[in-house]
Amino acid sequence: MGIKQLAKQLPLYGQQAISTALNALSVAGHLRRVRCPVGAGDECRWVSRTFRSRTARDNK
Repeated sequence: MGIKQLAKQLPLYGQQAISTALNALSVAGHLRRVRCPVGAGDECRWVSRTFRSRTARDNK
């Protein structure tokens, strides 16, 4: 879930507003964004994975 992709889908909101909302959800415990390496050897790339929850969770 990228900020730029969400801003394209939600034209009434800008990138800054979406970033603020995602950060608030992350602080509240409803959204977790994790960076993971994908690939092997020289072809390793970092991707962001997003996990969401209706109930607030801690960072365990």
